[in-house]
Amino acid sequence: MDRFEEIGLLEQFQSFLGGEKYRKFVRELASQKCESPDLVYWQRRTCEEFKERCPAFADAYASNPKLFLRCDCHGTGLKRLELTFSEFEVRDTHDIRTLRDDQFPFAIGYRQCTNCFFDWRAWLIENQNEASIWRRQIQLEQFFNNWMDGILVSGPFEKKTAELKEAILSKMRDGDEIWEFNTGIENLSGCVGLGIFRQGVLIENFELFKA
Repeated sequence: MDRFEEIGLLEQFQSFLGGEKYRKFVRELASQKCESPDLVYWQRRTCEEFKERCPAFADAYASNPKLFLRCDCHGTGLKRLELTFSEFEVRDTHDIRTLRDDQFPFAIGYRQCTNCFFDWRAWLIENQNEASIWRRQIQLEQFFNNWMDGILVSGPFEKKTAELKEAILSKMRDGDEIWEFNTGIENLSGCVGLGIFRQGVLIENFELFKA
């Protein structure tokens, strides 16, 4: 059975299951971190039911056990590619995770889809202001004075803040920039901090608050 016949069978299988159940079927199977993942009970039962309607399906699966290792969005085969996005660190927020799961489900992970990865990469670059952990360039005093209405520059935090400012300033040279980062603390995950950039290169970062 050639590739086009296999794709045709998978399209019938997807129609048989319905979009949401097919998505669950493929993603649960693909999440197994092994070379040849096994079908679990409910998946085997589903295949048996489909074989009654489509006998050719049995031969196709027997000749290609990795038949189901295809992206449910693009239909392309899933492989161990180890593609990584290195342009900037991506925020870990609920909205970004939901978008990736819906539109680019195999952009990252043990198995990847090339379409998912490059579409995800294009989205990140186009939406860098939303996606990057680096939120804005900021002055040191501005950051501490504005954080939670100045709570860091008075009361029990004042001494610790002063020590932290001194530590940051000791690492800086003329022309350096300070950028605020936020990996997703508003979603009760990740952290907030500051980074020192020198001619566009991150020199050192300081993690200040963690969810």
